[in-house]
Amino acid sequence: MADLQTKAPEPKSGKTANQFSTALGKIVEPVAIGVTAIAQCVIFVLDFVARKLHLPKWLTRLSVLVCVGLALTMVQVGEFAGAIIFFMISALIAFSKAVVRKPRTASNLLCFLQKGFATLIIFALFVTSAVWTNIKRI
Repeated sequence: MADLQTKAPEPKSGKTANQFSTALGKIVEPVAIGVTAIAQCVIFVLDFVARKLHLPKWLTRLSVLVCVGLALTMVQVGEFAGAIIFFMISALIAFSKAVVRKPRTASNLLCFLQKGFATLIIFALFVTSAVWTNIKRI
């Protein structure tokens, strides 16, 4: 039997867009895997703490709001370093939940855009809260 494998014709130009996206994918994929692993660890710790303290599972979903509430309380009390730490923790929890979240659509591009947009919003809120805390300190 003859060999049925066929080769795609070689492009005449040097680098193509397909080669660029492949190279970019090789860089982005390990970073995405690492971020997802860290995010899953954060959510695992939250679930573990909820189980050990005999808290309901739904309370771990409110962990971002709890951390933001603690941060705002720290600002009012005057503990600005503690407020920044709680804002950082809430941003990390929100980021991990955004990364691990299962997409509602089958499109990889739409899923990537949703997670990217959520990440930008979380980063912007963290920066805003840190600046606001510094302004309140002064």
